[in-house]
Amino acid sequence: MNRWTFTFTLIVACFQVGQFAAPAYALSPNIISYQGRLTTADGSPANGTYSLTFALYKTSTGGAPDWSETQTGILVDDGLFAVKLGIYTPFSDPVLNDASHYLGISIDGGPELAPRTQMISSPYALRVRSIDQALGGAIIGYLSTTEQIYTNLEYAGVAISGECATEVGYNNTGIQGIAGSGVFNRGVYGVASDGPTGSYNSAGIYGASVGLHGGTIWAGYFDGWTSVVGNFYASAKFFKIDDPQHPADRTLTHSCVESDEYKDIYDGIATTDASGKATVTLPDWFDGLNREFRYQLTCIGQFAQAIVSREISNDQFEIATDKPNIKVSWQVTGIRKDAYATAHPFPVIEDKPAELRGKYLNPVENGVSEELGVNFAARKQALDLANKNAIH
Repeated sequence: MNRWTFTFTLIVACFQVGQFAAPAYALSPNIISYQGRLTTADGSPANGTYSLTFALYKTSTGGAPDWSETQTGILVDDGLFAVKLGIYTPFSDPVLNDASHYLGISIDGGPELAPRTQMISSPYALRVRSIDQALGGAIIGYLSTTEQIYTNLEYAGVAISGECATEVGYNNTGIQGIAGSGVFNRGVYGVASDGPTGSYNSAGIYGASVGLHGGTIWAGYFDGWTSVVGNFYASAKFFKIDDPQHPADRTLTHSCVESDEYKDIYDGIATTDASGKATVTLPDWFDGLNREFRYQLTCIGQFAQAIVSREISNDQFEIATDKPNIKVSWQVTGIRKDAYATAHPFPVIEDKPAELRGKYLNPVENGVSEELGVNFAARKQALDLANKNAIH
């Protein structure tokens, strides 16, 4: 008969993670704090220093241990002892990922005490089902961190995924970013950079609209003022408003005016005086912004000849007509000469980089397979995710 008995008191899973810094996160130790009570066969609490061997099994009886460790010099006071498992023999990932393990203990090299104790989570550990090197799992409730959440992926991985996979939900949010008051705070922040080996078609933040049933969906939706510092590219640009004639039932869409230059357009109405002259005064910033002026004049109400009798100077130009009191519609265009436009001239025709040769910005519209799209891989990943999670 074994002269020892063991009473389970407390087990707390404490996965100790050091200060977050990439890529050292993968080396963070996993240590489990364990406390128990040791008594003799007659129920008296044990006292003294002992050698304890701990082993983890997949079964409650029999079998070979998946992990074991012997700790010497453990002080037992009035039957109570506390140890940290894993400080001598680290836990392997399969051991930590398997939720069904039983702890066996033997004392001073003697036989293992019975019964084995099933390893269970502490109340707080239940909130985190799987996180350290996890292959899956869920965090239920709030997750707060004062450090970065870092991941290092090489191909087609998803670092953080926010999903609203529901057919009946409304106004749900996959990932929410909130910026409080301050100077240039950011709710969601994405950075794309090119490495020493080159990069193409990367994006700090990428959104894809995957239409499975022809509904109206958006790759990105901004409600409020939106600022772009840099260039903005689109296959087409529009404004859409409530139709002024039927605002409750229809919308009105216009295409934006395009040009192969940084072109500004200004227009207005002027009426010549009794001598057939009119001076048009432009904003005081006009000359500072524009160059290479072009003019159009149209007489209104009667036939008359109209010319630009004096070109733009000091933010003014003059119109002359061969008849007095003529109403003239005028239009002036200019080319931007501000610091940004001067520093960033844009090429109208560009050769595609070698990695994108044979690929299309709009493959279907060009009559080729969508697989030849420059962003096909990213769109396929988004489509696979939508289908996988039944977002339809």
